[in-house]
Amino acid sequence: MKEATKFSLENLLHRPSIEFDSVRSETEITDKVIMVTGVGGSIGSALSRRIINLTPAHLILLEKSENDLYHLGIELQSKETAVRTTFVLGDVCDASLLAEVFERHRPRIVFHAAALKHVPLLEQHPLTAVRNNVLGTHTLVRQAIQFRVDEMVMLSTDKAVNPVSIMGASKRIAELVLRAQSGGATRLKSVRFGNVLGSRGSVVPRFAELIEKRSPLTVTHPEATRYFMTEYEAVELILCALWHGISGDVLVPDLGSPVRILELAEKMIRLAGLMPDKDIPITFTGLRPGEKLIEELLSSTETILPSGNPSIRRVRSSAPMAIEVESWIDELMEALEWRDAMALIEKVCEILPEYSPSAELLDYARVRTGMLSP
Repeated sequence: MKEATKFSLENLLHRPSIEFDSVRSETEITDKVIMVTGVGGSIGSALSRRIINLTPAHLILLEKSENDLYHLGIELQSKETAVRTTFVLGDVCDASLLAEVFERHRPRIVFHAAALKHVPLLEQHPLTAVRNNVLGTHTLVRQAIQFRVDEMVMLSTDKAVNPVSIMGASKRIAELVLRAQSGGATRLKSVRFGNVLGSRGSVVPRFAELIEKRSPLTVTHPEATRYFMTEYEAVELILCALWHGISGDVLVPDLGSPVRILELAEKMIRLAGLMPDKDIPITFTGLRPGEKLIEELLSSTETILPSGNPSIRRVRSSAPMAIEVESWIDELMEALEWRDAMALIEKVCEILPEYSPSAELLDYARVRTGMLSP
């Protein structure tokens, strides 16, 4: 839309942008074999573009969406670069495929961006959410350790803190998978994001589209708040995880104060030269299944440590034993094999006592349990 393109995403942050050491990023990436999973997503693709400009020796890009991988391939192959690039169509849950990729290409650094993220949708598909976000991460970690990868960085989310959605719960378990396996030679770290402004499926593009059409903007609740960051900040934070913190850390950026979604909607309308309510009404729809009123970046049970960058915090929590995590995975796999959503949710609640599943998710699981009954 012409009017809405006049504002920059940084203007919506309500805080200064985070500063990063781009020279150090180049040093960490140049001439190394790098692998990125989930390159079809907004952050995975942006990270891939950034890395290819840092001239790694070899860039391996894994994505399970044929269409997304195809289009990213066309884009990257059009760049004037000598970087060797390998495109892999596949799933992080496929252990045999991962073993083949690691054996053939021997990546030294792995960035794990492959995840399902749409909260209300995943409340209707908990089995798929756990399979992809938990088992996929576990499978990738095992291969990274087996093939002696130097470092693996996983993208996480603020929704993993005191989760009320299966998406958030699955990402918190994924964080714990890395934490439990962090005692070996392969350094394992997570980076916990807020909402990325402008990413596919996020609120800003949706608001921009509605403003262009002069349609009402829909906000879940007048007091709903979210933490926001730009795509640039997200990508640079992932890269700087390579030299901040130690294995087992969750790195959390300082994103300032959370932003009220209502204020964001009003600001975008004004930036388009229009008046809220007068030119474009704002309506309230209520929180959707799995959504929080207020997001959190940190839990009260987590310890905050300095990272060397005042805008990035190292976060530590008690670590489960590796053998305990393997038991979790076995039980989750059994529930997945039987398509038993209730058993899956019960196990997730056992792993994460702080998790509060939504009524809609429990109703879904009860219906499925009835379907499985003789």
